[in-house]
Amino acid sequence: MAIFGADSKAAANTQMKNGYCLYDWVMRMNSFPAFWGRDLDGENQISPEELEFLRTKNCKIALIITDLTEKSVAGVNGAADAFRAAEAAEALGVPKDAGIALFAEIQPDWSVNHNWMLNFADVLRGMGYVP
Repeated sequence: MAIFGADSKAAANTQMKNGYCLYDWVMRMNSFPAFWGRDLDGENQISPEELEFLRTKNCKIALIITDLTEKSVAGVNGAADAFRAAEAAEALGVPKDAGIALFAEIQPDWSVNHNWMLNFADVLRGMGYVP
């Protein structure tokens, strides 16, 4: 079974020139996204208003921390990166224990230490988020 989701740099509630918001345009194309991925940090960061918009659409939200480096993920301790991700989520008002997933954007050519991944996931889970 295939799962369709969207990951956009533009906000899901962005009003387009055709009169639809981005989310509704995706829906119009007969594609109900199981999740919507957005940046948790940086210049294309999700806003509290967009979070609420996606919640009203009953769409799962995948938040992505994008400011990682290869040096960081090649290390053994992902806890610091997980704490930063959780703090960014909390600052946006992302509720804990609500099934919202936090992801790490890792480039395909990076070397990633499995201990970094385990630490990252354990800390996020302990802070009430889905890794």
